[in-house]
Amino acid sequence: MSQVVVNPVSTWWEKRRFLSFPWRLYPSDPNWIPPIRMDQEEMVGYRDHPFYKRNRAQTFLARRNGEVCGRVAAILNHDHIECHADGRGFFGFFECVEDQETANALLDAVET
Repeated sequence: MSQVVVNPVSTWWEKRRFLSFPWRLYPSDPNWIPPIRMDQEEMVGYRDHPFYKRNRAQTFLARRNGEVCGRVAAILNHDHIECHADGRGFFGFFECVEDQETANALLDAVET
């Protein structure tokens, strides 16, 4: 089994792959309800949203053998940090194939 590589999303093509990954992960899951794509673009900061006027997010894609096998977003919420003075970071949009190495690599990327 080859190593999982996690990289920050930066190009238009990577953003498309980040957003479309759930459609590849859950195609036969009867309990999955696809999100509205435009809402997802705003929620991760790919489109204008008031949250990102002051806060930041960095999305990441995990790949194994060149194929996307997971995604996650690291979120820096300055409003939360100022209000609670706890220096916390957040993450979301965490989805990956059933593989602990992939999950660990994605969470390590967020922590870094």
